[in-house]
Amino acid sequence: MIVGVILIGATLGSSWYTQTETISPIPDWYIQYTNSTTLYGCSTTIVANGATTASSCFSSNDTHAHGLYNAALGIVLCGLAVSVIALFFFLIFFSMRQPRKMTIMLPFILALVGGILAIASPMILLMAQPGAFAADSNCSSISAGCQGAESSFFGSNTTSTAPLSPLAPAGSVTLSWGPGVGWYLAIAAGAVMIVGACMIKRCATRQHQTDSALESLHPKPDWVEP
Repeated sequence: MIVGVILIGATLGSSWYTQTETISPIPDWYIQYTNSTTLYGCSTTIVANGATTASSCFSSNDTHAHGLYNAALGIVLCGLAVSVIALFFFLIFFSMRQPRKMTIMLPFILALVGGILAIASPMILLMAQPGAFAADSNCSSISAGCQGAESSFFGSNTTSTAPLSPLAPAGSVTLSWGPGVGWYLAIAAGAVMIVGACMIKRCATRQHQTDSALESLHPKPDWVEP
């Protein structure tokens, strides 16, 4: 469970989505745009012939993308809070000599909820992000001009460009897009929390069986009126 909490926290500082556009019109000229999206915003890194500059890539018109990533951030924060509380109660349970079954079930339920919330956030992006990007860019299909993240969550696309002069060769524009490290970390964190919840449940079941066996071997004496 400690690993799960750490992984959920790590997603907050990681890139959740990456879009790269590489333009190579002629052999001696090269430009690459990389959009890295976190739960807090998006930044663009431009590499042009060895020089690197950075800027923001979310604009005020990207209302759907903003709303989607704000929702994902809220879900991750809720998952992190629930997982921390689950870890707290688990440590209390672990320090008890004879914990009750209900005491053990509390961290199990909280860890399970935390894991589900951690996995829910990347799954929501997987299903809803292409539509949000398409709505912000005013395109609805590949035929309407959606050639990148507006058309699918994963993918790549290469198109040819016309030569800049009769003596220059034709160039190409390569687009690639897909989830970043944070997206995968969220799924891994959710899986770890769910596995931890199952282990807690197993411990609770064994503890209950042990208590029942001890009670059968050493039954409590009947109450006798003085």
